[in-house]
Amino acid sequence: MGEHLTGDAMQRACRQRMADKGWMTSGGRVRLDAMSSAFLSYADDLRSVPEMETLPRDKSEAGVQLGRLLRPMRSGTHPLRWMVMASWLFEGGTEFLSTLKAPQEGCEQSDSQTEHLGLAQEGVPQDFRQADRDRVIHLMGDGSSATFAAHEAGVSVQTAMAWAAQAGIPSKRRPKQLVQAKREQVTADLLQGLGKAEVAAKRSVSVQMITRVLQSEVGLHAAWTSKRFDNARQDARARWLALLNEHAALGTKLMRSLEPAAYAWLYRHDRAWLQEHRPERLQASEPRRSSVNWDERDLMLRAKVREAIVQLASRSGKRPIQLWQVVQVVPELKPKLRALDRLPLTREALQQAIAQRAKSSPSQNSLPF
Repeated sequence: MGEHLTGDAMQRACRQRMADKGWMTSGGRVRLDAMSSAFLSYADDLRSVPEMETLPRDKSEAGVQLGRLLRPMRSGTHPLRWMVMASWLFEGGTEFLSTLKAPQEGCEQSDSQTEHLGLAQEGVPQDFRQADRDRVIHLMGDGSSATFAAHEAGVSVQTAMAWAAQAGIPSKRRPKQLVQAKREQVTADLLQGLGKAEVAAKRSVSVQMITRVLQSEVGLHAAWTSKRFDNARQDARARWLALLNEHAALGTKLMRSLEPAAYAWLYRHDRAWLQEHRPERLQASEPRRSSVNWDERDLMLRAKVREAIVQLASRSGKRPIQLWQVVQVVPELKPKLRALDRLPLTREALQQAIAQRAKSSPSQNSLPF
């Protein structure tokens, strides 16, 4: 031929041949799914050659390699890749050269169009899918079905429905796996903030189906996320208030050891409310006449608490010790939690042990008042 072959010329010739084989839509978009299967089948016979071992081993790799050859050339491509592409698409050198020299009909594209080929597939950068997304939204906004829009853009129907929902465009549906009545039940459950696995078990459908409903119903995912947050806040507040009502005398450090998850959630997401619902600082109590020798009981409980902490530390390694664990080992401590103001030595032993162990725990150490 006596001429230098450029990447652009190779791309134009290959795209023309793809159009001839029916691998491009009328709008000039590549049907990557079908083309990847055919390319993978061709590459299987060549991978035994050492120089060809980098050819795709599955459909996903085939799509990625084709995409790199069909997108605008930002860096050099090994000539061997173009040779494989040409030998796959063309019957021989004569056909290739004639296509290369012939005027390109129906496959010329501007730089901006070429920048966004229809390469909607796993492993392809997101910016190359924007044109597919725009086309789906345009078609479905004009009343086309999700199936038609997905076919035109070269993406899955579920992807098309999800993109449309994000743009506020409802999808036209035909009942298949999920009849309308059950879909309404699922939607109602999600609006109550139930988890996906919980709804799936309740309605006898798959978690994947629940995910599709969340993605395809306009505004449902945002409403579901908001409701789940409200439910979590209500639950954490209720648990903390119950603890505050029963064990305010413990003080914040020991209280949060009884409900670490509720305390952590409130500290991270509802800190102002938590600050308003702290236990009041304990005042020194007036000596009260009692038949109970509190000093003796305090010494006895402190000794048991220290022994329990040593025992728990030997089991848990560096993990922090929680108050409920100490209570399990020293069950007679539980009814005395409300009276820790009269057991200062026991209280001090608990606070020091839990505070010292918490230093090795990022989650505990990051939640002080």
